[in-house]
Amino acid sequence: MSLLLLLGNHAAAASGYPYASVKIAFTTAPGAVPSWTDVTSYVRLAAGIVITRGRDNLLSRPNPGSMQLTFDNRDRRFEPEYAAGAYYPNVLPRRRVQVSVAWGNIYMNNTGFIERWQPIYAVGGDAVTKIDALDGLAILATVKLTGSYTSALSGTRVASILTGAAWPTADRSLAVGESTLQASTLAQVAALDHLNTVVDTENGRHFIAGDGTYKFQSRRTPLETPYNTSQATFGDGGGAELPFESITFSYDTDQLYNDIQVTRTGGAVQQAQDTASQTSYLIRTLTRTGQLHSTDATALDAANWLLQSYKDPRLRIGSIMVRGSQKYPLNWPQVFGRELGDRITVKATPPGGGTRISQDLVIDGITLTSAPRGTWTAAWKLSPIDVVPR
Repeated sequence: MSLLLLLGNHAAAASGYPYASVKIAFTTAPGAVPSWTDVTSYVRLAAGIVITRGRDNLLSRPNPGSMQLTFDNRDRRFEPEYAAGAYYPNVLPRRRVQVSVAWGNIYMNNTGFIERWQPIYAVGGDAVTKIDALDGLAILATVKLTGSYTSALSGTRVASILTGAAWPTADRSLAVGESTLQASTLAQVAALDHLNTVVDTENGRHFIAGDGTYKFQSRRTPLETPYNTSQATFGDGGGAELPFESITFSYDTDQLYNDIQVTRTGGAVQQAQDTASQTSYLIRTLTRTGQLHSTDATALDAANWLLQSYKDPRLRIGSIMVRGSQKYPLNWPQVFGRELGDRITVKATPPGGGTRISQDLVIDGITLTSAPRGTWTAAWKLSPIDVVPR
């Protein structure tokens, strides 16, 4: 049996399965408060749901979150130009779509905007419509801003950019920020591009949460409640450890940099180097240009912090996959409830014995997938908790 047989079925919880709900705001414009239509019963069972959000690691920028799912379209209700269709004339791009899962609590796992309706008609009479949806980062990537912004803390600048992009105030969760940014004048600059530069300057994090909220976290957020406490421990040791299905390790040069060059707009290159690391691993340069630091001194501080964080290689747990199922019911709240920026602990026992590997990590990427036989999997891309205080 597929979990999707239990979509929207409240008997699912009683039978040991979570139940999912899929809704589309057909009749409301993308920027309006959505009026939802439940389309759960039309989700095609075998195709499943795939939701991806976040970034690869601490040094990368986030891609817009994505979602793919397939509807039964044998009555043509999901056909955009079929005038007799149940949802005509509102089968349109940029309509909001939301997936939530109930397991004790209601978990909002993705809220996005439909980019593509793809009707597919097969020989023999079957018909489906596939949709591709992207989250709010895709919207922010297409809004071009022109205007002047005064010197301010990073959180204030983020708020100003979101206001300029007509992002709803109710759909924001913003840290104050630690970095004071220089004044900026933008001329047809994508809102997301400037937000990415703000986040790079802050050395923070931003993303669209599962409920559609834009979140900005400062470089101190990982040190503050609740992000300074591990939310769950996953391991292969049994007992209180929640089981993971797979794990990846890396010990390489992908995040090894011993020559850091940071340049703010209007400033000189600020360079921080570690000669011992360069002797051991040759020169590895990380360059950040066009940053928004207010002084060269703060740009140099950022270069020194990056150097201390990345001058030495370290064994990294790069990802784990966790499965929720009737066999592992304690995993359900983790599969659905963990969010980008959350801290978790992962413990692994190498086959050769000896000391276990144990690391506290932050979730930087999420791929949530429905699977056959009543299971969901969450694959998380993980980054080390900073070893150097910020």
